[in-house]
Amino acid sequence: MQRAHDTNGWEGELTTVLIDTSPDLREQLLGAAVNHLDGVFITHDHADQTHGIDDLRGLVYRNGKRVPVHFSDQTAPNLMQRFAYCFQSSAKTGYPAILDSHRIAPGAPVTVSGPSGDIVVEAALLDHGRVPAFGYKLSVPEQAQGGIAYSPDTNGVPDTAMALFTGVDVWVVDALRREPHPSHAHLAMALEWLVRADASRGVLTNLHIDLDYEELAAELPENVVPAYDGLCIEVPQQGD
Repeated sequence: MQRAHDTNGWEGELTTVLIDTSPDLREQLLGAAVNHLDGVFITHDHADQTHGIDDLRGLVYRNGKRVPVHFSDQTAPNLMQRFAYCFQSSAKTGYPAILDSHRIAPGAPVTVSGPSGDIVVEAALLDHGRVPAFGYKLSVPEQAQGGIAYSPDTNGVPDTAMALFTGVDVWVVDALRREPHPSHAHLAMALEWLVRADASRGVLTNLHIDLDYEELAAELPENVVPAYDGLCIEVPQQGD
């Protein structure tokens, strides 16, 4: 997520928050022309969410400072063990740490400050089969309502999470396939969540190969679209 500046014609960098570090992160950052990150938030410690974390190194070298990475207590042990060299400087190799670790928990919003203003990030605990995973709501502090919800891997949204996501401008939600799955939402489930949350718009993500893009797009409600690589979503701020 990037926050636009309140000043018309702003040409400086934007406050930028990234959720998860997928294995193809380098290509994604280059494709989106992301030159810096003000915060990274991890949903859970599966490989497809974390194994691109070393690609943050280029941004650290460019900007001369570590990137703050936020994750849950449940995610911490595996992430910190697997990528210890990213978080801890090594006297043996001489390589410095490139990331700062921070914990985040439901009910404890994190404010990320950056060049174009603040972004508030709130975590929600979701079901992901046998693994707990976080979803996130991102908003700007000047607006009490709206924002963007993001839940890429989940097959269950508890009431507390649904309450957090209710009324968002956009919900990017897992919709793996048409048939039920033990750890991911299926299409009917995702659409039902969007209705329950009264989300203004929905974006279906994590789509499996058996979901044809054009066929799916043709059958979805007008306010719901399938995601695709490079998709940009604009959410107006108050006064726009």
